[in-house]
Amino acid sequence: MGFKVRVVNRLTYNDECVKWADIVIPTGGDGTFLLAASRIRDNVTPIMGFNSDPNRSEGHLCLPKYYSYKVDEAISRLHSNDFEWYLRSRIRATVIGDRSAFTPHDLHKIPDKLEEVRPTLLREKGQILPYLALNEVFIGETISAKVSHLNIWLNDELSHTSVKCSGLCVSTGTGSTSWHSSINRISVQTVGEILRLLDMNPTEDKNSLATILSDLYNKNLIFNPTQKTMCYTIRDLICAGVWPQPKGIKPRGFSTKIKVQSKCYDASLVIDGGISFAFSTCAVILLECHPEDALRTVRFSG
Repeated sequence: MGFKVRVVNRLTYNDECVKWADIVIPTGGDGTFLLAASRIRDNVTPIMGFNSDPNRSEGHLCLPKYYSYKVDEAISRLHSNDFEWYLRSRIRATVIGDRSAFTPHDLHKIPDKLEEVRPTLLREKGQILPYLALNEVFIGETISAKVSHLNIWLNDELSHTSVKCSGLCVSTGTGSTSWHSSINRISVQTVGEILRLLDMNPTEDKNSLATILSDLYNKNLIFNPTQKTMCYTIRDLICAGVWPQPKGIKPRGFSTKIKVQSKCYDASLVIDGGISFAFSTCAVILLECHPEDALRTVRFSG
């Protein structure tokens, strides 16, 4: 078909490659897709992923498994404009009032393979971190056994809520099938134990009420990837004397803006489980979704 192709791997894939390409086509699983997407920082350059191991991997972000065996058909449909654009919302993280360097660390590479740090982008209100989260942003103590102390503002609230927890996870609709679901899902066993307390049918087989209710609840956790609002989850919220929750905030909810101040000892801000930034005490981050930050993906109908 006369295409020019440049083949790269995770060590040779860089900003120059993205600038050169008309489309980025990762081949692997969701992790490879996220890595490829992390270099695309606008809603212009498209991405289309193939699942390289469809028998063992779901590859939610990739094309349907059918196209793993019919790559030529997918390329033909792309070339014939037989597809539709699907813009997945991503989370922008802006550091407020702190001009110190936020150095990214790639969690998938050994230390001597780290690339040079790219400078953050500046704007009047703060520094925009040079990575957009397609799945989620996590904020919490680097050592997970430590309690994370955070101040949280939702939307345009003037006052914050101080929380003690195991960290904060802020998810997009794309990420709602991933860590967001893992944190919040309830098991058939849990629902069965609740039913026993209500003197109801305690069975946990595949046709039981416990199974039906847990499936219904868990499916309800997933939301549209194009949605501009984010879903936050405060992990293991410590309630102490204010059970069931601290005044002014729920353990999980939706918000268009989320501002977080670290009161931690040694916290990290992690984007899509792959890029980590040290999030020092008193540092403040603002999380938002902007249309110009969306990821342009390919979707085939039919």
